[in-house]
Amino acid sequence: MNNITDLQEVSPNVWEAKYEGNYGIYTINIKIEGKKIIKSSCSCPSQFYPCKHIPIIERAIRECIAKNKKNGNANETRCECILKDLPQNKLYDFLVKQVQTNPQLKDAVLSEFTNT
Repeated sequence: MNNITDLQEVSPNVWEAKYEGNYGIYTINIKIEGKKIIKSSCSCPSQFYPCKHIPIIERAIRECIAKNKKNGNANETRCECILKDLPQNKLYDFLVKQVQTNPQLKDAVLSEFTNT
């Protein structure tokens, strides 16, 4: 059973995950350098450090990295990070330009955000 509800690289080598546990949804942050975790935290109520969620998320991160390398999607995670931190007006301007020149994107936007 996979209780990880969200996993993303929020900046290079820094990951944030949401994990649905027995007492709610926990936020796990992990910073990795090479093959080592250099910093981690979890919002679960465990008295132990590291709690059991850290290695679970570490495995998920390693699987994600391996999958991205295998599929050639290393830039996909980076793209998500860029979009997350982009000012809303810049994203809006970019999207308007793209919709004007890309009919498929325009159809996707209309399909996703209109009530038809």
